[in-house]
Amino acid sequence: MPAEQDEHEAREKARRKNKYDSAKTRRDLARLFQEQERKDAYEWQIDVAEALILGLDAVVIAGTGAGKTIPFMLPVLLHRDKFVLIISPLKILQEDQANRFKQIGLKAAAVNGDTYSRELQKARQLHNASRDLHTQTHNAILTSPEMCFEHQDFRKFLRDDKTGKRILAVIVDEAHCAAQWAGDFRPHYGMLNRLRALLPVGTPILATSATLSPSVLTEVCSGLDLDLDTSFFMNLGNDRPNITPSVVEMNSGKDYAAIDPHLPNPEDVHSRDDLPKGIIFTNAVKKTQVICRHIRQLYPQCRGAIDFLHAHRTAKAKRRIMKQFRKGKIKILVATEAAGMVRDLALFFRVRSCLNALRRGADIPDIEFIIQFGVPSSLAVWIQRAGRAGRSYHIRARAILLVEKSMFQRRKRRKKGGGKEKSAPFLDPDSDSDGSSDSDGGEAAHAEPVVDGMEWGKNVDPVMREYISTTLCRRDMTDRYFNNPLRREPTGDCCDNCIAMQQPSPSPPPKTPEPVGSPSSSVHSTPSKDRNANGKRAMVRGAGPKTRCKDHLKRTRSALESWRVNTYLRDYSSTSLTYEVLLPDVYLRSVASHRSKDLDELGALIPGWAFFDEHGEDVLLVLSRVDNAVREEREQEKAANKLARRQEMLQRQADREAERAANAKPAKKTR
Repeated sequence: MPAEQDEHEAREKARRKNKYDSAKTRRDLARLFQEQERKDAYEWQIDVAEALILGLDAVVIAGTGAGKTIPFMLPVLLHRDKFVLIISPLKILQEDQANRFKQIGLKAAAVNGDTYSRELQKARQLHNASRDLHTQTHNAILTSPEMCFEHQDFRKFLRDDKTGKRILAVIVDEAHCAAQWAGDFRPHYGMLNRLRALLPVGTPILATSATLSPSVLTEVCSGLDLDLDTSFFMNLGNDRPNITPSVVEMNSGKDYAAIDPHLPNPEDVHSRDDLPKGIIFTNAVKKTQVICRHIRQLYPQCRGAIDFLHAHRTAKAKRRIMKQFRKGKIKILVATEAAGMVRDLALFFRVRSCLNALRRGADIPDIEFIIQFGVPSSLAVWIQRAGRAGRSYHIRARAILLVEKSMFQRRKRRKKGGGKEKSAPFLDPDSDSDGSSDSDGGEAAHAEPVVDGMEWGKNVDPVMREYISTTLCRRDMTDRYFNNPLRREPTGDCCDNCIAMQQPSPSPPPKTPEPVGSPSSSVHSTPSKDRNANGKRAMVRGAGPKTRCKDHLKRTRSALESWRVNTYLRDYSSTSLTYEVLLPDVYLRSVASHRSKDLDELGALIPGWAFFDEHGEDVLLVLSRVDNAVREEREQEKAANKLARRQEMLQRQADREAERAANAKPAKKTR
C-alpha cells in the first residue's frame, strides 16, 4: 500500500537523520491520549498522527463521528511547543473544536473577524486575539481561508519566522468544502494551495472529510497541491453499520402526516421519556415551525420536549435549545441546515451558525433517528445528515428519507413566447413562496435532461435520484459512489431494500410452458411465399414492430437512464466526464425508440456514439432485458385473458344447461 510504503520510508529517513524512534513515538502518543481521555486511540489515528510528525501530507476519509479530530490533536499532545493550523469553514465549528482541544489540556484559539478585532474584544472585555497569538503558546489555531489571505495582521503572523518554527501541520477540516465552495461563493477556498507559500517548505497538509467521492477527492487534491502517490492516504469509508437507511415516498412537500408512522404511537407516549431522541431535517425555515407544531399536536403532553431550530432564532434561543437537546430535555428537534446559496459572507456565517452546532457529534451520541423531510441536494448531504444518528455504536439508529411524489413524475416542458421551450422552474409546488427556503449546502444539484419535451416534476441530483430509485442495496450504492473500502456487517437491518428482499414474495401465476421452438405469441406470423413439400405455405415468424411506444418506450428510457448513471458511477466518476457524455440524450432517445437486433444495427442507428466499442453490448443487454420482460408480461396477460374467456364460455354453457333443465317439462305419468 503506497501510504504504508511512504510512511515507512519517512520513518527510515527520520531515523537516520534524527535518530527517530517510531515505536517509542507511537507508544507515547497512545499513552498521552489514554491519560487525557481515559480511552485508547485507534491504530489508524496514531498512523495519521505519526505521518504528520514525519512531515507527510495526508488525506483521511472517515464517517461522521469516526474520530477524525483525534489525529491532529495527538501530535501537539506529544510536542507541546508546536501548534497545528486548522482551516474550518464556520465560526461555530472553530469555537467548538477550540473547546475540544482545551478539554484535553491543550491551548487553542478560534481566530476570526470577531475575535481578532481590538475594538470588539475591548467592548466584550475579552483578550485581544492578536496580542494573545504572539504572547501565548497555542497548540491549535482555528481559522478560515478568508482570515489567512485577507487579514493583513494574521497573514503577517503566519509569515513570521517564530510561527514557522512552531507550526507542525495545516489541517483542512471538512475538506469537501474546498471543492464545493471554491467558485464565486467562497473563492478563498480555491486559494488554499497558496498557504504553502506562507509557511516553511515541507509543512504537511492533512485533508479530512466524511464525503469525498473519487471525483471530489481529485478536485480537493488538485486545490491543495496534494499528491496521493506521495501522501499518506487513509480511506475508512463513511458507512455507519449501526444506522439503517430507508426511503419513503410522501404525497407532497406538505404531507406532514408522512412523518407520523416513523414516530411512536401517541397512545404509548405519556412523558418525554417515552420519546426517542432524533432530528427532523427540512430544507425550508418555515417548515421547521409547521412540522414542530404538527408533532406537538401528536404529543400534547410532551410539548416542551419538541422544539425547532433555524437561522432566524436568536443566539440565546439556539444555545438554550442545543443545551437542552444534549441533556435530553428536548427529544425531537426539527431543524434546517442553512447553506451555501447565501452570497454575503457575513450573512453566511450568521445563517449557518445555528445548526452546525449539531455537528458536535461527540457531544450528542444518543440520537436514535434522523428524518429528512424532502430530497436533499446531493448524496453527500444525505450521508452527512444521516450520520448525525447513532454516534454511540450501542444504538441501532434509523435514517429515513421522505421524498416527494413529484420526484417520480414527468411533466411537459413549458414554452416561452415565440415558440421556444423554456424549462419550468424546478420548484416543489408545495414549497414556501416567501423566500424562506434554505439550501442544504451540499453539492449543487445538476439540471436534469429533458426527453421528448418531458422533464421530471422535481429537479434532483442524478446520483441522488438513482439512490432513491434503486431497488438494490443502498449501502452498496453509497460504497460505489464514495469508493468505500470493504465494510463491516451492519449491527441491525441493512437497509429498507434488503429488508424487502428478505421478505417472502407472492408466487407468480402459473404459466404454461411453450413447446421448444414455438413462436412467441406476441410476434405476428404470416404465411411464407414458398410452399413446402405438402404444397402448404408455412407460417413464418415476423420481425415484430420496429419501434417501441407507450409504456414500453417509457420503461426502456428509464432502464437506459439507470444504466447510464450506474455505469458512470462505476467506471467514470473519477474523471472529468459527466454522465450525459456517456450516452447523450439524443442517442438515448433514438436507441429507446428503435429496435436493434445486433451491434451492427445499433451502430448504424447511432454512428457517432463515442463509447460504442466499450458499451454497445451493455446497451443491447439492457434493451433485451426490457423487451423480454414486456414480452413475458404480454404473454401472461394474453394467457390470462384467454383463460378468462374460456371460463366465461364454460360459465355461459353451464348457465344454458341449467336454464334448459329448469324449462324442461316433467314427463307424463302412465297408468
